[in-house]
Amino acid sequence: MLLRAAPVALLVAVLAASCAGESTVTAEETLTETFLSVSAPRLAVDTFRGRVAVTAAPGQDISVEVTKVGAGSSSAAAKRDLQYVGVGIQREGGTVQVVAARSDGGTAPGPSAAHVTVRLPAGASINIKTANGEVTVTGMAGGIIAETGNGRITVSGARGQVSARTGNGEIDIGGELLTVEARTENGQIGLSGSLSSAVHQLRSGNGAITADLPPDSDFRLEASTITGTVSCAFNLPGADTSAKTNLFGATSPAAKTVLAIHTNNGNISVR
Repeated sequence: MLLRAAPVALLVAVLAASCAGESTVTAEETLTETFLSVSAPRLAVDTFRGRVAVTAAPGQDISVEVTKVGAGSSSAAAKRDLQYVGVGIQREGGTVQVVAARSDGGTAPGPSAAHVTVRLPAGASINIKTANGEVTVTGMAGGIIAETGNGRITVSGARGQVSARTGNGEIDIGGELLTVEARTENGQIGLSGSLSSAVHQLRSGNGAITADLPPDSDFRLEASTITGTVSCAFNLPGADTSAKTNLFGATSPAAKTVLAIHTNNGNISVR
């Protein structure tokens, strides 16, 4: 059952210039909900457009804030448009679900959106999806899935599994003992931190890829680019370094970590 969150902020109207040179007015309404003492917490977020920010917090409570944004040609029109930005916040057991959608079939005018901010225990597993917007995840260690159709994905201070996908935007992942899958159709990928003994995949359709690893890292590298060069600061005994667009080798015969990197257009650097 969806919970009706109470508005805690007045509507705010601001002007934004549109690409056509005309002004678009926006109105905002903020909803909040707090769930106390959530055991085995999980979070699922799905919004039609908007930024999503998830941050680890002490304790077992989960706090959710959603800022609805309506748009129109006037202040009154923007406020009326807010009624078409539907938000549902519900809890079933340990799972908190946040859903935002347009009730008029998804024909969102201009900057209409639903921005989501969540604070929850670091061990919670999270699944985030936004059709258009930036995703930021900080300090989480329970498994991360983040997907946006258009926007940057930033994951910092993470631990464990991280899956990040964007249709258009950069991906930046940092943490320790990571298991990583990162894919973007257009944008750079940056990875920093230690890796688990698993297969890690970094893929970009258009953009450079950089992996910064601890000096004692032991891994097998499978790296290739169509347009660009591949470089590795680690010693890979026996690897053929004559081909500038690909590099295959391992730091030791016993390496269990596999780092598979590919970009269609851009340089690859492992250091």
